[in-house]
Amino acid sequence: MLLVVAALLAPDLLYPLEHAPQVSSTFGAYRLSHHHAGLDLTTGGDETVVVRAAAAGNIFRIKRTHNGYGRAIYVRHPGGLVTVYGHLSAFAPKLRKFAQKFEAESGVYAFDKRVKAIAVKAGEALGWVGTSGTDLVHLHFEVRAPEPVNPLLHGLKIPDTQAPVVRRLLAYARGPRAHVNGGHDEVFVTPDAGFSARGEVDLLVEVVDRHDGGARDLQPLWVELHVDGALRHRSHYGRLSYADKWHNELDIHPRLSNHKEGVFHRLYRARGKLRVHEVSWRGLRTLKPGKHSLLIRAGDAAGNTGEARFDVRVEAAERACAPTRRSIEGGTSAAPPADRLWRGDLL
Repeated sequence: MLLVVAALLAPDLLYPLEHAPQVSSTFGAYRLSHHHAGLDLTTGGDETVVVRAAAAGNIFRIKRTHNGYGRAIYVRHPGGLVTVYGHLSAFAPKLRKFAQKFEAESGVYAFDKRVKAIAVKAGEALGWVGTSGTDLVHLHFEVRAPEPVNPLLHGLKIPDTQAPVVRRLLAYARGPRAHVNGGHDEVFVTPDAGFSARGEVDLLVEVVDRHDGGARDLQPLWVELHVDGALRHRSHYGRLSYADKWHNELDIHPRLSNHKEGVFHRLYRARGKLRVHEVSWRGLRTLKPGKHSLLIRAGDAAGNTGEARFDVRVEAAERACAPTRRSIEGGTSAAPPADRLWRGDLL
């Protein structure tokens, strides 16, 4: 509810580049150890593009490091909203004197300084887009209230008439008695196709979205799984927490993402409760044997939605072999508990 209210009260934000809108990475996207906390806005490699303030406010922090956000500027706006501009190639003349002063005082290149409020107008130049702290020319644009929130829900508008596309479902077995289509291998399922599952089988889905004028596959705002008409899982990328470091590994399949095989969202509760998982369940193992209908829906910040359907036949689980006692030097010893005979995570 607080997120909805904040979004309604958010001021309109100007696009922070003097360039046609082009997004290369969205809020909540997978990063090693964390979810992406902002939008990456690209210029096709052009470092002459000016970075401008998205709204009127006061600069309160100027930063320059070898990694991370490189040259970065932090602006606080009326109402408490903060915008961040990272990876600049150079500061605007108005701010350059401050950077030179900080460098002279410390005698080193890097600094992270809080400054007395420096007023800026909406659209005023802050610097130029660049690669400081990174390797590709782009602007990292972030909105905080006070933790990172999705800029597309807080005043930034980007042309988008394209609906998210559900590409594939991934089903995989997590135990010795779990099968997908009769085997233990991961199975990719295309929309309107079916598969069979038995035991501890978990689901993930590959969903891609695009903004108008862009060719990059982006992440949607939300993903839902409905089973037999009932909502069972919902991931929503509207707000992140700095406390959720490494938790993205429980949300996005890390191996497939790192190997560029696709970004797959988990449709079940892996371990614990994640902020981005608004609704979650324990997977197909909770369903009764028989045929079930799966509906996966996804939407973006512009209100476009897409969906795909799948059928799954859940088979009755195999009975576990009961542990038995055996004699050891004339005595007896209990066999290991059944749950120790197999570590599903290793599979």
